[in-house]
Amino acid sequence: MHRFASRILTSSEFGAFQQKLRGSEDASAVVRWLGVRWAAKEAAYKAGGVGRRLQWKEVEVRYLASGE
Repeated sequence: MHRFASRILTSSEFGAFQQKLRGSEDASAVVRWLGVRWAAKEAAYKAGGVGRRLQWKEVEVRYLASGE
């Protein structure tokens, strides 16, 4: 899981991932968190269509102040 995360997450996302690993006793919650990011990045990748393809680390998943 750590290797996969380092390949797809930006540096700030990876920092959040490491904090989640340290602070979470529930490994499935960390896997879910990582899965959400993977799904969002995959959607952005596919939405790019034909032409230049995005790299996984070019897409960053963030939350708004409202939590959305």
